Amino acid sequence: KSFTGAPYFAEEARPESTPGQAKQIEDKATTLLGREYVRLLASTLTFDIHLTSNYRSPESNAGIMTNIIHKDREKGTDGLGIYGKRGAGYKKDWARYKSQTGETKPAKHGKTWNKMYAQLLIYYRASKKGHSIGSSLDLSSRRLSRKQVADVLWAHHKLGAGFGMLEHNPPHIHLNITPKGHKFSSTADCNDPAKVKAALEKMIANASASQ
Repeated sequence: KSFTGAPYFAEEARPESTPGQAKQIEDKATTLLGREYVRLLASTLTFDIHLTSNYRSPESNAGIMTNIIHKDREKGTDGLGIYGKRGAGYKKDWARYKSQTGETKPAKHGKTWNKMYAQLLIYYRASKKGHSIGSSLDLSSRRLSRKQVADVLWAHHKLGAGFGMLEHNPPHIHLNITPKGHKFSSTADCNDPAKVKAALEKMIANASASQ
């Protein structure tokens, strides 16, 4: 189980079918790139995948990351380990803000939390990648077996779509949609039919070439 106590994977594999289907959790903001890519990815699998996040506002992104930092620093959950140097920087920032506020046990939405949130909000408002523009997506891993999660990551790799990994706050599969030679640097880009079509065609060609 993850540090939140939630399982990473399903107890048993879901029934298989060919091809799989992409299912979207309701009320989630998506871009054309996110919707079309998850359908393409599902078509290469023999089981369904569930989209849980695609586009996120700067406020949502900042809140999620601040919560991860808070849990890592105050609850010892090691939620920053996967972020490398950036995570190490967040640890120093948190310690500085904690010293400035004088809080011994910073609470969620407390003074230290709010300072960290304000810093991250500036960063995400300027961000031109990932969830900030809708060129990354998250899939539920708790509906899949370990093998199925590995199959998703392998299929993503074969499509040449970009980086993918298993994250844990909460447990989910994170996928970047950054095919080589196709740049998406704004939400408008991710909703541009011509750009999305060209990127998808490239990824389909990548998958065919790898067979």
